[in-house]
Amino acid sequence: MKKYKIIIISLLVLTSTFYLSSCKKSKNPIAVITVLDYNKNPVSDAEVKVYSNQQNGYVDPEVKQMDTTDVTDENGQVTFTFKYEAILQVKASKEVSNKVSMEGDGVVILTEGETYKETVIIR
Repeated sequence: MKKYKIIIISLLVLTSTFYLSSCKKSKNPIAVITVLDYNKNPVSDAEVKVYSNQQNGYVDPEVKQMDTTDVTDENGQVTFTFKYEAILQVKASKEVSNKVSMEGDGVVILTEGETYKETVIIR
């Protein structure tokens, strides 16, 4: 009888371990934005803002964050990781002088577990 208890407990532990490890874990959507100038050269230090265009729409409803902003690297790229699927607007800008700046727009479509690449040309 003791042998059967050990077998049953072992089977329960094995079954619960298999069940818990097979649960699908969601993967965050990622957006990679590349900013280029009108000659198709990468633009470093450009400010990239990703935001919701809907009224009262939020990128992250838990912290009520409406947008997120970052700066491109030397390759003209910036990467954003989100929690949820969404369709978001992108605005890239770079100040050339005190009175002149270059700007461009785009859109990213975020899908769970996928990386969306968008190129924005600023003029």
